[in-house]
Amino acid sequence: MSPRHHPDDATLVSYAAGALSQVLAVVTAAHLERCAECRARLRQAEEIGGVLMQQHTSSVVPLKGRSAMLARLDERQTGAEPAMYWTPAANQDPDLLPVCMHAHFGRQLSTLKWKTLVPGVQRVRAQGIEQGNLMLLKIAPGVSMPVHSHESGEMTM
Repeated sequence: MSPRHHPDDATLVSYAAGALSQVLAVVTAAHLERCAECRARLRQAEEIGGVLMQQHTSSVVPLKGRSAMLARLDERQTGAEPAMYWTPAANQDPDLLPVCMHAHFGRQLSTLKWKTLVPGVQRVRAQGIEQGNLMLLKIAPGVSMPVHSHESGEMTM
């Protein structure tokens, strides 16, 4: 499972702040486990949040403080890998699910009990989700995502 789409900055900032729903947090964590680029973006968002919290004495961040903070971020070494929050699979075994999904699905795709929705589309629903809907879809090559509707956001990996 390699990421083809990336969470936007608002999603990463919300994840860092602990403000995402359980479902979106699990999907974001799964993405972060497999994507070094987004882990770096998350680390930067956390650094900005940390600086803002340290400087917070009123509801307004002084322009001078904001400029200094942005200058410090620009000085950061480029290309340096941020501290790891997750441990990606060493060999990126395509059968191994991200660690954050083990509690909801198990460890391996090959052991899941897939249910057919329509020809070419199968799904497995997550266990232990209190609010929302988390599922894995297996869509055969050449088959399009079924037309669907929902009331909340949607993320794919």
